[in-house]
Amino acid sequence: MFLSVSQKMQYERDGFLLIENLLTEAEIEPLRVRAEEIGLGRLTHVPREWMREESAIPDQAGAPSRLDRLRKLEFLAWYDELYLRLAKERRIVNVVEALLGTSDLKLLADEMFMKPPIHGSAKEWHQDAASWPWLVPQSWVTAWLALDDVTLENGALQFIAGSHKLGMIPEDCVDTLQTDDVLAREVTVPAPAGGCIFLHSLSLHATAANRSQYRRRAHAMRYISADSKSLVDMSQKPGYRSDLLLIQGKESSAPYSV
Repeated sequence: MFLSVSQKMQYERDGFLLIENLLTEAEIEPLRVRAEEIGLGRLTHVPREWMREESAIPDQAGAPSRLDRLRKLEFLAWYDELYLRLAKERRIVNVVEALLGTSDLKLLADEMFMKPPIHGSAKEWHQDAASWPWLVPQSWVTAWLALDDVTLENGALQFIAGSHKLGMIPEDCVDTLQTDDVLAREVTVPAPAGGCIFLHSLSLHATAANRSQYRRRAHAMRYISADSKSLVDMSQKPGYRSDLLLIQGKESSAPYSV
């Protein structure tokens, strides 16, 4: 997989790029099955601490099953060989390498968004970089792989085109950007199963709730240059990992935490 000049220009202009049909149905079906087996507890190699449930689902008779309560699974590549192979998949990594301009790559985190039917919650406007504000430089790539057809009804990604050029925006200030000229650059990006959206860490994006009768699964893999640095010890922050995975290339000679 090699990017054309126009694809690189689109990413630099908009802060995101959709590549359709990057993986085949035969390749993504095992990923769906593995995620459900983990979510249902049939496989126990992924610790429960890395499983997040929807918070607004009533606990009552007839409420959703355990799987339908599941919002996301985190750090699968750290525990599961299938997802580690996915993180190292050449068709994905080649695009990330081209966008970051380096062959030395680490995986910062990964997340399987399960987006259950009917109850799958919305995600407000945000930048991925805001979850790791101490990471420098703040210029990395999330590969967001659709495992189901992602539509307007089930929570397609929405972007503010070009917003990555604004730099880091304090989370409590994001709402102040809801002006007519900013909203005019809002773009919704449906994606077919097997398609992958590559987005800049500073790109403002959001998803609507899943109002369909079907699960909407997508797997986000967050790639950084191997010489990136953290200004804090991430092992001391709950919900984060400091043992980043080297995907390809070489480790930085400098200490990761500075």
